[in-house]
Amino acid sequence: MPISLKPMGVITSDMRAIIQAAHLCFAATVTLDGRPNLSPNRGGAR
Repeated sequence: MPISLKPMGVITSDMRAIIQAAHLCFAATVTLDGRPNLSPNRGGAR
C-alpha cells in the first residue's frame, strides 16, 4: 500500500512563541483493572 504524504503547514514565529511559553506536564495513573491513563495537564504538577 503506497504512503500518501501531505504537505505540512508552516509554524510561524507567533505559534513558536506560544509553544515555548506553554508549561505542559503529563499525569499518569492506572485504572483499577491495570490500564494506564495518561493525560496532559496545563500548568504542571502542584
